[in-house]
Amino acid sequence: MKAEEIAAAQGIPHKFLEGILGDLRRAGIVDSRRGGGGGYRLARDAADVTVADVIRAVDGPIVPVRGGRPTGLAYTGNAQPLLPTARYTDVNGRL
Repeated sequence: MKAEEIAAAQGIPHKFLEGILGDLRRAGIVDSRRGGGGGYRLARDAADVTVADVIRAVDGPIVPVRGGRPTGLAYTGNAQPLLPTARYTDVNGRL
């Protein structure tokens, strides 16, 4: 799929998307082809791409929260809705 098509469908600037796609390409998540029939496609099966893979590709390594593993966290009060986000990945980057 062409980057221009993805950018238009998502309502984001083309240059911004090109930066993200470049990060994903360098991480081996997408492949790109130049030319009239070119564009971007997944480099591997979608089932083999985790949310953690994408986050690492775009934002860098995922680090422990407050020095501990996400599964050991306990938030209370107004911070409680943050817990599912902090626990989205295990040590191997799997959901």
